[in-house]
Amino acid sequence: MGWFDTIKYSTHQHYFAKEDIRKIVRQVNAHSSSVSKTEEEIVECLVAEGRHGDGKISLQQIWRLLTRLKNEHKLSETDRKVLMAAFEAYFKEKFGE
Repeated sequence: MGWFDTIKYSTHQHYFAKEDIRKIVRQVNAHSSSVSKTEEEIVECLVAEGRHGDGKISLQQIWRLLTRLKNEHKLSETDRKVLMAAFEAYFKEKFGE
């Protein structure tokens, strides 16, 4: 994975409520036994904290946050991909991205 992977994700920021972040992560956890409760909490907190003061974040910012967790060995590559797919699906449904 290199720098060019980030081009795939939009930089356009959208409002993303903490409740929606929690819902997405927990749905992934319900379908993937590999995401632990600890990983779930870390992802929820990091994505929520990664939002700007107005509650907005982009898919590219989420990808970078999840990649950071993967590089710090706090999230597996598989879990990063599964979570990223869930965030992409949400953004596509909600914002047309």
